[in-house]
Amino acid sequence: MTRYFPLTLLLVFAATFPEVLSGSTPVPILVTHPEGFLLLLGLYGCGAVLTWEALARWGKGWLAVLPLGFAYGIAEEGLGTKTFTDPHQQFVITGIPGAYGSWGGVEWVTLTGIGLFHTAVSIGLMLLLVALIFPDLKGRSIVSNRGLPLVGIAFAAVVTLMFFTTDTDPIAPLGVPLVFVSTLAIALIFAAWRLPDGFLSSLMRSPRPTARPRTFCLVGFGWLLSLLVVYQLGSHLVPWAGILVLFFLGAAAVVIYFLLTRTGWRENRPQQVAFAGGFAAAFLAWDVLLEVIGDVGVLAFTALLLALVVWLWRNPGGYVPRAPAVHDGSARDERDAQSPAR
Repeated sequence: MTRYFPLTLLLVFAATFPEVLSGSTPVPILVTHPEGFLLLLGLYGCGAVLTWEALARWGKGWLAVLPLGFAYGIAEEGLGTKTFTDPHQQFVITGIPGAYGSWGGVEWVTLTGIGLFHTAVSIGLMLLLVALIFPDLKGRSIVSNRGLPLVGIAFAAVVTLMFFTTDTDPIAPLGVPLVFVSTLAIALIFAAWRLPDGFLSSLMRSPRPTARPRTFCLVGFGWLLSLLVVYQLGSHLVPWAGILVLFFLGAAAVVIYFLLTRTGWRENRPQQVAFAGGFAAAFLAWDVLLEVIGDVGVLAFTALLLALVVWLWRNPGGYVPRAPAVHDGSARDERDAQSPAR
């Protein structure tokens, strides 16, 4: 097995699942505009690869995914589309009124809601799937030293292209908010880099999981589905945006606490697969609605994710490449000796 297979899977998973399953990129558009897939590869795919490489090269565990995943979300939504800082873009992309949740030039409902989605799904779930498929790659790099700068350049190029081509509100002053989100992203990356070794294990109660896989599945299902539903409907039902911000942060804190105290760091593969399965089940419930309202084909991608989770559950050793055929010379000589021609 070469590292190109896991690298390719991570690129493709990240470029398709988050956008398609959430409904952000309808399947018909993905089919009719294949050039858009290249942009998704450069954005989501390269962002996920850079996060994987940061964890591997810095020697960090899953806890570092939280700041790195949120930093990715800021790069895409804060700098690229400027959804976190531009009220016009917040309304165009999310449908949330520009003034809702805006304070100090930052769109806080979008920052917390979409930021957590990118952390959990665009980065966290994609890395988890590849790590479960290839358990031997834990803590190992999948990109060469020469290839890593190319990944970074591709990612930066897409974000820069989005920054200069996305329509913005000509009235809204974006300078200070952009500086704020950029500084926040840098601080998050620095925090991940400086995260003490063994800090995650020090927070856990037991080296082994203390909750059943079923519980992990329910937690993943409830958290992601509530995030999707509340983000889409909350601004229309809740007059005070601060309530949504507190809900997003509070729910995330509860789930993170559960994962930190219940997962353990040994013999926890069933719990990890079940948590991913909870996310897949949440997308199933969400995508049934999307399919009904016209996002034709989205359930096919949901089925792929569910099938992958089932495969991971049935294959606790992950992907095992076939060993090359070995020709047994002694057996061949024996067959030759028994041949009638001799």
